[in-house]
Amino acid sequence: MRRHSQGGAVLVLFALFSLGLLGLASLVIDFGFVKITSTLMQEATDGAALESLRTDSRAAARDHVFEVFSDRSHSGDGSPETQEIQYGAGPYSGDFEDDPGIGDGNASQTIDPDDLGLYRPGLQLNESNAPSGDIVFGRFQASGAPGEDADYAREDFIPDAGAARDAVLVRLRRLSSDDRRPGLDQVDGVSSSGPALPLLLGRGAAVGGGDPSEGFSIRHHGISVRATSIARAQGAVAIGGPTGGAIPGGAPFAWTLEAFVAPRPTELIFGSDGELMSGGTRVGVLIDERLLGGVRQVGQPLQGLRRATLAALPGTRLGYAGIFASDLDEPRLVGFAAVRWQALEDRLVVESIDDLVAPENASANPRFLATLPDGLRTSVLEHFESVTSSGGLKAPALVR
Repeated sequence: MRRHSQGGAVLVLFALFSLGLLGLASLVIDFGFVKITSTLMQEATDGAALESLRTDSRAAARDHVFEVFSDRSHSGDGSPETQEIQYGAGPYSGDFEDDPGIGDGNASQTIDPDDLGLYRPGLQLNESNAPSGDIVFGRFQASGAPGEDADYAREDFIPDAGAARDAVLVRLRRLSSDDRRPGLDQVDGVSSSGPALPLLLGRGAAVGGGDPSEGFSIRHHGISVRATSIARAQGAVAIGGPTGGAIPGGAPFAWTLEAFVAPRPTELIFGSDGELMSGGTRVGVLIDERLLGGVRQVGQPLQGLRRATLAALPGTRLGYAGIFASDLDEPRLVGFAAVRWQALEDRLVVESIDDLVAPENASANPRFLATLPDGLRTSVLEHFESVTSSGGLKAPALVR
């Protein structure tokens, strides 16, 4: 009898333990949804900020987010009803059509599949450039601390839609009513906020709820998720070769560093051995034909310089000219510049385009400098900074 009663006690304890374990597991799964949703939203804002800066367009950021969360690869019209695969920025519960994501979750212990769906964000263009907007043009301040206050003010980003802007900030928000700020988080044409992420499996767990009017509860109000990205125009450290089409690529010549940082001549006369002259001074060189089709990067040596075949390149073209320094261990590229150029019989006619953010075929990724020896890298970077501050080619890069 005693042994039998002990066995019953173990079964009771096991049952109680299992209930607790299942509740804990359900919360782990739900917070896994939070992590996945956060990652998806962050990846979307990363790409949107880069696209907006690359194209100088707010609509590009909005369209990028739409494409990320709307799979159109399995249907002709892209409507949610006809998609075989549906991506979204995490699940939502409730009648989203009647209550567009601004009501409380009010989760119960049961789930109606008809009340579940996937949230697809729609960014507002924020043409007024309000600091709280979904898409904000401005200036990045590297010395400022990251993060933002309750009014979306930041130390590292100053909203500015003027000519001095060099960065774009993009936000995605899924906020509970407790976190949503009137006049900031859901303003037509300025900012958007989706519904907070609801508990799904965790509804069956012993999560406190009570009366939602008594204060915040994730059972009633859901879990807020935010994503913010800042892309900045930084000096281009690598470019692709010419494509033969509309996409710009490497031009068949390079400036000397001395000529680039000084007032630049517009006519470069073909000299001997591939040199480009102006007023009797060498101001550039023609790039070796073997380099025209490949990637060029800061720190790359210029070897075997000879006159490029320009006869096959008629008309005026947009391209990226290299800039090289001769005071290193050998002549090396130390930056790039956007130019419109035309090859004539005895000269190049060149128009410089200062501080252009490359629309395509250029990168600001510093990994291209990683293979240089430390001492050489320091000298190359000094020249690179000089090129960048003198109107050199820029490319979008994520800084937050």
